[in-house]
Amino acid sequence: MESRRDPQVSLEPATADDEEAGVRRFSCQSGDGWHAAGVVAVGHTTPAVRSIEVRAADPTGDVTASLFRRVSIGLIVAEIQKALEVDDARKLGAESLSEVPLYVAGDQPAEAAAIELPLPDGYVRMTDALLRRVAEEYLLATAPGQPPRALDRLAATFGRPQETVRTWVARARKEGWLGQGVRGRAGAGPGPRLLGYKASEEATYRAQAAQSQSLTVERTWVKPDPDGKGGTVMHDSIPAVGGIERTEIERVADWRKYVDGRQAEADSSSD
Repeated sequence: MESRRDPQVSLEPATADDEEAGVRRFSCQSGDGWHAAGVVAVGHTTPAVRSIEVRAADPTGDVTASLFRRVSIGLIVAEIQKALEVDDARKLGAESLSEVPLYVAGDQPAEAAAIELPLPDGYVRMTDALLRRVAEEYLLATAPGQPPRALDRLAATFGRPQETVRTWVARARKEGWLGQGVRGRAGAGPGPRLLGYKASEEATYRAQAAQSQSLTVERTWVKPDPDGKGGTVMHDSIPAVGGIERTEIERVADWRKYVDGRQAEADSSSD
């Protein structure tokens, strides 16, 4: 049986008429022998396909019942959702969704809420800092290539029952830290609040650089490995204007343990 591969979706720039109607035009190419184009309604919980035109990938091929059976509206909608989230990110100035930096102690701008990890036993107040961390961890756990049962891994990460973590993920979606998922498919993109946080955070660092004597500020963060516990400690030199100079500092076997250690050092130095 031929395996089904996710279609590659691209969005056309929205015209004034499209924006007024609340729609976007899309096209997609699949590895399953078909191409498609159509119109999708946006601005709701999930996009909804209004119209679609399907043709065979082979210019001389026919549109048959067998070809139609390989067209999955669910897969198309899921890919459209990702494309819309990338589009939103670019509007906010956060170009890359491949990295969601996890900042170590002392590296956040003064305006950023502190993130506590590990979480204390007992009742945990659902703060923005917690929801941001839940969103970051969820994005890592459901990234392409990750195994199923992401909630099991998140429960182990946070040391909480799976139902508690499920509630946190739902709240992160509701509060805009996570993008809306597509029914029947795990995962989501970053939500508008996470994207906005990243964009405003970058602006905050640049503003601090403009006021510093060296016209730069330093930032240290951890880039987790795509799989496993390891990660790379990264150092950024951020100027008031221009590109960020990024270097790798060291490899760590357990990036969460590294973050915890830095947090403990910061806590002890502030006592």
